[in-house]
Amino acid sequence: MGPLLRWFSAPGLLLCLAPGLEGLELVVIGRTVADVQRAVEAVPGAWPPAMPTVTTAVYDREWVLPF
Repeated sequence: MGPLLRWFSAPGLLLCLAPGLEGLELVVIGRTVADVQRAVEAVPGAWPPAMPTVTTAVYDREWVLPF
C-alpha cells in the first residue's frame, strides 16, 4: 500500500491531502471557481500560483459530482 490520502468535503468542495514531492500537497476541487476561491481563502498559508482547470462533459453527458 502507498502513502495515505486524506479526503475532506464541504458543500461544493472536495479536498484531498496527499504526499507530494516536498511534503503534503492539498488538492482542491470545486463545482465553481468561486468554490475553489472560498477554500483557498479559508485555508491559511501561502498558496503557489495555480491555474483553474475546468472539466468538460464526456460523451455529451454532464458530470454529477457527489457533493
